[in-house]
Amino acid sequence: MPRTVRAFPEEAGGWDVATPWRWLTSGMEATPKLDPTTPEPEGWRDPKVLKLGLGLAFFVTMLVAILSPSLSLHSHAGHHTGAPPVATNPTMQPIVPARPSANPTLVQVKGQPRWFMCSGFSECGMVRMERWTTSPALLAGNVGALTSLPGVDVAVFSPVAQHWTASPPSFKGSPMPLSEVAAFIKDLLSSDPFAAGDSVPFVDFRPPGEGKVVAISQRQLAFLVANVLMGNTIPVGDGLTAAVKRCIAHPGGKHSFLYSLLSFLAVLSRELSSGAHGSMLVGATPRAANDSWRQRLASSSLAEPKICTHQGGPGATTDCGEPDFMSAGTPFQAVTDIAGGVVGGGAQLCDVADSQDESLVQFYSEVLAFSFFTAAGSSPAAENSMLPVPFVLLGARRYVRDVSGESSQGGSCGSIQQQDWLNEDITHGAVAANVDGRPATLAASAFVAVASACSGCLAGSSCDLTANVNNQCDMQRRHLDRDVSLWYQAYEPTMYATPVQEAFSRVIRRIGTGPWGAGVWYGDSQQYFLAVWLATSSQGSLSGLLHLRPLL
Repeated sequence: MPRTVRAFPEEAGGWDVATPWRWLTSGMEATPKLDPTTPEPEGWRDPKVLKLGLGLAFFVTMLVAILSPSLSLHSHAGHHTGAPPVATNPTMQPIVPARPSANPTLVQVKGQPRWFMCSGFSECGMVRMERWTTSPALLAGNVGALTSLPGVDVAVFSPVAQHWTASPPSFKGSPMPLSEVAAFIKDLLSSDPFAAGDSVPFVDFRPPGEGKVVAISQRQLAFLVANVLMGNTIPVGDGLTAAVKRCIAHPGGKHSFLYSLLSFLAVLSRELSSGAHGSMLVGATPRAANDSWRQRLASSSLAEPKICTHQGGPGATTDCGEPDFMSAGTPFQAVTDIAGGVVGGGAQLCDVADSQDESLVQFYSEVLAFSFFTAAGSSPAAENSMLPVPFVLLGARRYVRDVSGESSQGGSCGSIQQQDWLNEDITHGAVAANVDGRPATLAASAFVAVASACSGCLAGSSCDLTANVNNQCDMQRRHLDRDVSLWYQAYEPTMYATPVQEAFSRVIRRIGTGPWGAGVWYGDSQQYFLAVWLATSSQGSLSGLLHLRPLL
């Protein structure tokens, strides 16, 4: 039966983290091979063999370069640049965004009190300034009563506008008419919140994406959303505009993205009065995954976990009194997006779907809006306008109800309600932190997208569905170290740019997650529980709460 398992270290003592890790890895060595007649390929570990292999590789590389100076490498159809395919099963390949074709021109920006950006670890304070195709101030005069949105096809917007007008959602005890949202959009476009005139600072989160940071206010993000909905964009082609165009062209009419963005503006229209900027949002990507977590094994401890079960959909109770981890109802707890190669997965940011990764962005509207910071250009590929994984958004809140870990009867994880779909219980807790040495206030919540290894991809045709779901596939136990590294990469503050490490540590003190690695990628649920527990315990900044959904 589906259930939530919540575990969090609460005791000062505990087990040595290195002990269960050694137990797990020794267990791997004892696991029978897929083909017991095939000897273990240990010859490569011989230093002479390694040197010979490296020498041959260098010789062949030089020979190809001399004989074919114009030779270039291209990915084959169906594979994406930026990461090689990880399996022989093409239907399960994680989507990976393409790398930019050229380095942009960056400028040094100093003295901005309300925003801060890094284009890489060595490029903090360096951004590219992009000019809007139309002056936002001119667009302000075209807002009107919001009977239409220039950036959204009338056939898609009209049903949403008619529904909103006929049944305006309630927020904080009173109806939220669309005219109030229209007034806020007009105010945003007239306000120049970046103090940059007709330009906007921009960082492209697409790979290579290590050490990138976009720290902006809620008002500034709302300003970007307002421009996109009004049909404004930048020369490099922002990812949010690309997503809107892709979604309105989707057969069957996908409206969730529009409810999400308008709900974001609706809530802030009530919260950001008199030109207030609200709290800061910090989007960031870490450095490449590595084995630095191993250095903490001997000095970290595993405390006895506390288990919590949860069964049912939205509103269902738990035996520990905690809300579903995806609801963002627990202060200082990050919600884990159990992701693939990009944030939003196969639903392409358009609608709720039957998986957690695809649906979450519709409820966490700020994450959807942050796709603006991908230089989509003219590429029709969806992954080029979607945020790469791993990715964290500090201060992210849930603007739309309801979402839980159970798929609804219609086959989706969460749904946009027909009435009163705004989140009345939205987080208002805040925390103070320094960002690049300057004081900032962030909401005490976060969204972290992190992908595991894909067990099903790695196994290919060697394991059938029955073996996978019953944890009987050998390949499920062949990537423990990699998974620990990936989890540590996403949740360890020191993996991120120095100017945002303090904010990371102060906002994220507990982790909320589901069956990471053990969902549609068919990982061993028991091993993944242990992997996440090990990786979390090695991070000293996390004081507790490892919140896990169905493991069996």
